[in-house]
Amino acid sequence: MTTPPGGCEAVRPELPALAADALEEAEAAPVRAHLEVCPACQAEYAAYLEALSTLADELAAEPPAALRHRVVAAARAGAARPARRERLLALGLVATLVLSVFAAVQAFALRQQVDRLQRWATDEYELWDFVLSPNLVIRPLRATDAATGGYGRLLYIPGRMRAVLVVNRLPPLPGGQVYQAWLRRDGERMSVGTFQTDESGRARLFFELPPDFDSYQEMGVTIEPAGGSPTATGPRVLAGPLHPTGN
Repeated sequence: MTTPPGGCEAVRPELPALAADALEEAEAAPVRAHLEVCPACQAEYAAYLEALSTLADELAAEPPAALRHRVVAAARAGAARPARRERLLALGLVATLVLSVFAAVQAFALRQQVDRLQRWATDEYELWDFVLSPNLVIRPLRATDAATGGYGRLLYIPGRMRAVLVVNRLPPLPGGQVYQAWLRRDGERMSVGTFQTDESGRARLFFELPPDFDSYQEMGVTIEPAGGSPTATGPRVLAGPLHPTGN
């Protein structure tokens, strides 16, 4: 099998799609052939596989096929979609999901079901949009003594003002308490939101990055009273550097 014309320049836009198993076999074969002889592209492809593997047990499901192909097409084009178009695509996906379950839910529960589907579809769309980006940055958060076994991942894309914190194995808290996420800089902390975990210890927190995000040194999670705190008062359960040594 011959490699694609254009060498690395032609192959690199296809690597996220190959890692996500979103290429047809006829498209994937020449990319794999190139990988066999190109160490640089092998390393880049391995990075995409590692990112997907890291998140595999934290993602609720396979990305919807239509969504996956839309994101892959955008990665190939190398251009960021306007925010308005992203919202329209997400809303279109939500509408499809709502229509598919409409006949199956009872009338008295319809509003609750629709709200749940809207939240799920919007979050799922945005998370996979992060994961399949060629510019994805992942920063691990590890458990402190107060949360042995828990862990988290901060996902963001340089140049965007959105990020998502994905946590796993943090036990659900009793009533009156929440988890609160913080960015830390020289002893100063800025809250980016509160969350609760589900029965399996999982949660996602989407939040806006501050304009001076690069100046923050660490991210952490503490246990706080319901509603959150203006400053961290409870035990810290997760922490991780935003700029690891050597980066």
